[in-house]
Amino acid sequence: MNNLINIPHLTNQQFIQQYAKPDCIGLVGGTHFIDESIKKAQKKITTNGQQSLWSHAFIFSGLRQDGHIWLNDTYIFIYKIILMTVFLFQSCDTPLKIPQERRRTAIATVEDPHIYGNHGSSYALYVYYIRHERYEYKAPLIYGLVVGDKCLLEYDSLYLNKKHLMRENPIFLANEKTKFTTGTLIRVHKNYELINYIYKIHTANKDVEYERVQDLGLGNPIKNHPQLVNGATFLVEYWEKNPQRAILYIDKPIKDSTATIQK
Repeated sequence: MNNLINIPHLTNQQFIQQYAKPDCIGLVGGTHFIDESIKKAQKKITTNGQQSLWSHAFIFSGLRQDGHIWLNDTYIFIYKIILMTVFLFQSCDTPLKIPQERRRTAIATVEDPHIYGNHGSSYALYVYYIRHERYEYKAPLIYGLVVGDKCLLEYDSLYLNKKHLMRENPIFLANEKTKFTTGTLIRVHKNYELINYIYKIHTANKDVEYERVQDLGLGNPIKNHPQLVNGATFLVEYWEKNPQRAILYIDKPIKDSTATIQK
């Protein structure tokens, strides 16, 4: 690379949003001592005999289904006399950008909550419809999903492959008969934007306890919700036909757990 073009006034994220395209190569020049060693080691192959400007390389390979950008990356590990090159598929933290005038929403429904993919991977299969045509969405697995769980999906009306599953917006359909109860947080995953909660359904013969996991959504960290602590109680809506389908409303805490819940 003989010529460098400096593009000022852009953050790293803005640069990636504007220039990251499938099959483009990304080069990084780090300042860590390992990066400096890698750059110095390339003196023998640079045209001017100077150390390289770059210590790391990767390939952009297009949009993920959630709108982030896939990076095809490699790392080299040396263990005793074994040299291993590990290929990694990472995501670049670039949010999905859809112009407001092309932004549309659909309802995505869990068809299979746990499918085993290649190389030991797992995912949940959602289906949704646009103009009566069926589409599928393979989402990262969250244990505890139930067949029939629904949430909103945002997509670009011009480029239908640009879409974002909004698991932070679970919904019930208007014709689904629901009831309310209270739910108690039992685990708050601060690093994964997930919460676990339990709730009880009163039946004629006994009380049945359920446990569910709920996704707060990418970029919605637990620290933004100080009310989400273990033991806190919130309003829970569940489907009467299958009480395993439930939604906990994090904006509706229940201070008195003995209060009567009415729809």
